[in-house]
Amino acid sequence: MLADDGAAGVGAKLIPGAEVLFDGTRKMLDEKWVYWEGPGFKASMPIQWKIVEDPVDPGTVVSTDDPAAAGGNNGGKGITDTPGGLKLQAEGHDVRYRNIWIKELDRKEPNTDF
Repeated sequence: MLADDGAAGVGAKLIPGAEVLFDGTRKMLDEKWVYWEGPGFKASMPIQWKIVEDPVDPGTVVSTDDPAAAGGNNGGKGITDTPGGLKLQAEGHDVRYRNIWIKELDRKEPNTDF
């Protein structure tokens, strides 16, 4: 199931019944997000990511540019291969996120080829 307009990925519209995990505000970042304390974890709470103006659309986004996380992570070992949670990564680069939502789907067959 894709968004109502058939889009997937950047710019996809919210699917009815989906849970909004992040809307671009500091309030939601503080309420719903924590650092994932995996291998090489060097940061400390509260999350140090900054809320900045969206460079494309009206509103704000989170910039995950955190110098404490710079330097790579052995190709994601221990992070991307560990189940559980949604993990936003930047590894010291200015990566920005907004409008993150998720909805559990009842897929009969695994298919992520959108």
